[in-house]
Amino acid sequence: MGRTRILGLGVVLLPLLAGCGSGGCWDCGFLGGASGGGSGNGCGSNCAGVASELSLGLVAGDFADNGHPSLIATSVVPTGAHRNAGNLKAYLATGAATYAAPLLTPDGNDPLYLAAADLNGDHVAGVVSASAADGTLSVFLNTAQTPGTFAAPIVLRAPGASQLAIADMNGDGMPDLVAADYTVSLFLQTAPGVFASPVGLYSGGANWVAVGDLNGDGIPDIALADAVGVKLLMHTGAAGTTTYAAPV
Repeated sequence: MGRTRILGLGVVLLPLLAGCGSGGCWDCGFLGGASGGGSGNGCGSNCAGVASELSLGLVAGDFADNGHPSLIATSVVPTGAHRNAGNLKAYLATGAATYAAPLLTPDGNDPLYLAAADLNGDHVAGVVSASAADGTLSVFLNTAQTPGTFAAPIVLRAPGASQLAIADMNGDGMPDLVAADYTVSLFLQTAPGVFASPVGLYSGGANWVAVGDLNGDGIPDIALADAVGVKLLMHTGAAGTTTYAAPV
């Protein structure tokens, strides 16, 4: 029997279209259901043949390394297939509130969530995406020589991944990854851009995770949300270890 999970997503049907056709139909080509390709909202033939773009993840950061915040979104054009090819869609800032035309970087299937940080110590922000469809985290390292362009992703197996958090979990100065997946997987970074095999922290899985020092001992703990509610995984033992008490 397969697992049933409730993804922690508030709005999942909102495409990135200002409008389509002369009627400005916001959901045509995705929700469907009316004659002429409309969605039952009175759009009718105005929506025929128009594909919607779906974005569920968005991050801001100085990805171009020019002192101006850039934007990166997930981008999927739903086709009705079981899986849909996804991209990172980068809007690199060229100045204050001005952006270049978007650049696309392939990102597996149906990416759900993005997080950003300087992952490998090169002083430019990289991006990590989560895909439940692929069951992976994809780590995109920024290219220091040409900021805003990303190397081919480091793909980490994380079945059920819907979200993630980035933090230094063992105090070695390198960011690690905690996935909201079927086992709350912890990926420790052992060298810049190199991640160890995952450590499962909670067999009940999670839809969402957050990391912080919850009890003031200077060591990160984990809060998670699952289909029941919120649970805490409190770190135990010496700093640098990856042991956590049973969830409370």
